[in-house]
Amino acid sequence: MNYKVSVGIPVYGVEKYIERCARSLFEQTYENIEYIFVNDCTPDNSIEILKKVLDDYPLRRESVCIIQHKQNKGLAGARNTFIDNAIGEFVVHVDSDDWVDQTLIEQLVAKQSENDADIVSVNHIKVYKNYNLALNEVPFIDVKTYRENVLLRKSSGHIWGRLIRKTLYLNNNISCEEGINMGEDFQVYTKLLFYAKKVSFITSYLYKYDCLNEGSYTNVYSKEKLRQDWRSFDSVKEYYLSRNTDYNKLLQAAELKVIVTDLVYSARYKGIDYYYDEAIKRLKDIDRNVWSTQPWSVRIMLHLHKLRFLMNLYANFATNIKHIIEKKKFKTVNN
Repeated sequence: MNYKVSVGIPVYGVEKYIERCARSLFEQTYENIEYIFVNDCTPDNSIEILKKVLDDYPLRRESVCIIQHKQNKGLAGARNTFIDNAIGEFVVHVDSDDWVDQTLIEQLVAKQSENDADIVSVNHIKVYKNYNLALNEVPFIDVKTYRENVLLRKSSGHIWGRLIRKTLYLNNNISCEEGINMGEDFQVYTKLLFYAKKVSFITSYLYKYDCLNEGSYTNVYSKEKLRQDWRSFDSVKEYYLSRNTDYNKLLQAAELKVIVTDLVYSARYKGIDYYYDEAIKRLKDIDRNVWSTQPWSVRIMLHLHKLRFLMNLYANFATNIKHIIEKKKFKTVNN
């Protein structure tokens, strides 16, 4: 297979990272790639650095397009711009503060050709200051089961690093809701999975996700971020229920998972009581029978939600234990 793959990279405030990202993309072993960098009105020297890096790869120059937004549209808008301009049969999203293995596209294409998959995923590494977490995508053959696991956040709902058939976007009118830059991955990926027929998985760790960028939107807590995160979830909920009401109970369980996450955030970080308030408000609409579908550790959290002091103690204790286990389990991968 030698079809064209379009790679989309949003650019905003990443002058510390863009060179690493760009070099990892320009050095891909697969040749038939279109690179679309979307300059979302970055206020720094990211684009100048990108152009200097490109000088070292003259054979890639004709394959690179830099699109300039007239005004800042956020991550969701930048990703929409990429899809609107991509000419490849398949697309791959890469965040500009991350980097990838030089064989990423080649391996994605090879895997896709095995069963004509609509989506191909890879394992990834989360890079922290003192350790790295190697995270595995659990392989699924049955798309319905995989879809349900992503909705329940048992499987990751990120959009980056996956090979995605572009017609899933185009034929079903799927795009990011502009202005919603938190949870936009989950918002879009779950909708794409609604229509996907075949999926494939690569067990190699081919995508490096940088968790050191303090300017990243995911490292900020605010009322606006909370609003956007819930808007993304509500968008998915509305989308699925308007097409198949059989998902009602599953979506309640999915909503409960987000509620618990917000309760944990409110326990671990000062000054974000609005996370607690939103979680409690939404918890009232969840069928209590859905609680029984959760692990015991989550059920304890739910039963303690009115005793906030005890809930905070438990949430911090449980989260610290979880992090210790994760570090011991995954602290084995070099970046």
